[in-house]
Amino acid sequence: MPTSLDIKEPGLNILPLGVERHVVNGGGLSGIQIFPEDDLEIINDEGNQICEISVFNKDGKSELAILNLKENKNSSEIKKILSKKDESSLIASYQLKKRNLDINKSKSAVVFDKDATSGDKIKLISKDKCYCIFSAPGTDMLIHEQNPTTNLTVFIKRANIVFIYLKLIIISWILFLMVMINKSFSLPVEIKEN
Repeated sequence: MPTSLDIKEPGLNILPLGVERHVVNGGGLSGIQIFPEDDLEIINDEGNQICEISVFNKDGKSELAILNLKENKNSSEIKKILSKKDESSLIASYQLKKRNLDINKSKSAVVFDKDATSGDKIKLISKDKCYCIFSAPGTDMLIHEQNPTTNLTVFIKRANIVFIYLKLIIISWILFLMVMINKSFSLPVEIKEN
């Protein structure tokens, strides 16, 4: 049986280059920026959890077709989650307002149903740049029904990792040069006693 003593390099990133993992907490939501040709994989971790998705195009309009999704008329769970006054809902509402995205005019799609089994997956490919809201909606658990909301995991394989990492390298070098320039121009200060 493997133990933590078998770990050779602790803290090593196990995801391949260009792959991101985002967890959507049960009863909550997550907003993620998606770029053209990105591959998305949504995993229903424990089963019996629906996933509702809203997609906004680069102009801020609701457009599910970017991810090849169809509108579900009965879904408004994202709006219900955002109407709560808890901290995470207020943060998400602020992010939407900051991006000029109107959730009241948005359309949404449901990709899993209540009968989904543990480990069910759906794969999507983005046609264009968009901002997506993934939610794992549900009611508060009733003890006698044992119906908790569970997490969803979203893996994103970035199509253009070279450009993203090149930007990070350039920013890192600029910051490094700024620090070095500040060190080289710092003047010694003499303190004289009165």
